[in-house]
Amino acid sequence: MISKADNADTQRAVANIYNSYIAAAAIGAAWEVDLFEELRQHEYVHICEFATKQSLDLKSTQGLAVSLAVFGILQHEGDIFQTGRLFNEAYTQKSVFHWLALSSGTLFARMQYVLRKENRTGGYYTRDSVAIGYACKDINTVHFDPIFWTAMKQLDFSFHKVVDLGSGSGERLMEILNRYPNTKGLGIDVAAPALQKSANDAVTRGFGD
Repeated sequence: MISKADNADTQRAVANIYNSYIAAAAIGAAWEVDLFEELRQHEYVHICEFATKQSLDLKSTQGLAVSLAVFGILQHEGDIFQTGRLFNEAYTQKSVFHWLALSSGTLFARMQYVLRKENRTGGYYTRDSVAIGYACKDINTVHFDPIFWTAMKQLDFSFHKVVDLGSGSGERLMEILNRYPNTKGLGIDVAAPALQKSANDAVTRGFGD
């Protein structure tokens, strides 16, 4: 026999799955529109003033902030939002959520389509390669660079050429060129928009062809 309490627990659990889908996207969006940075600097924001300053739609911005408050990432009284108990960890993982929910969101939105074998030909799915590059730049900084640069320091030979397969934003390649002068670098990626963005960034930062 299933009690009313069991039913209520089940309903809440499934509702949490629903709400977490929204919150996952909201973490990535809050990072990209600088809400997280504002909270890191000041620990609280007046959400109406923030939306106005950033030229954001007010109702949508309020909804985004409330969805984060539901999971303890933020807390609020009225329109004043503060960092919640999970804010620091959400900030650390922000780019992973961005990569999953925003950069790759178009793929998951067509999951029922890409599951079918007859549809899995040619360009049967798309992802936002520029957004992926944006997210992966921070993912590398937080999760991979400490190990990567430790390994680089332990190399017992010199090099003057480097190739980055799947270069994305080009950040790692450009950082190698910064740290190792007189080195030539080549970035390779299948995503043309990401390559164009990284090429533009390379010119801005003073790297030649």
